[in-house]
Amino acid sequence: MDAGEELSLHDDLVALIVLRHYSVPTRLLDWITSPHVAAYFACQDADGDDSELWCFDRDRYAAEGARQWERWPETLLPDDPTKFGFSRTAFLVEEPPDWFVCEF
Repeated sequence: MDAGEELSLHDDLVALIVLRHYSVPTRLLDWITSPHVAAYFACQDADGDDSELWCFDRDRYAAEGARQWERWPETLLPDDPTKFGFSRTAFLVEEPPDWFVCEF
């Protein structure tokens, strides 16, 4: 583990990102702003299989994304109920509801 990866020991989100980098299955999706790079990674190991790209309006998500957490108050930080608490749901055994978080 290099020095940068050691930081992941203190941050759940960073730990999941490092695990994802090493192909460990996580609930994370990789996001990129270039459709060409996204197409490459979607198809690189497909060998004739179908692949897909997802896209979304980043500005709209930035403006309205926080509203989704009103439906799941248990995901919010107790000391700041306006902010999503990633660690409150990331390591649950049961399957969480369908929602996503974009980390910029």
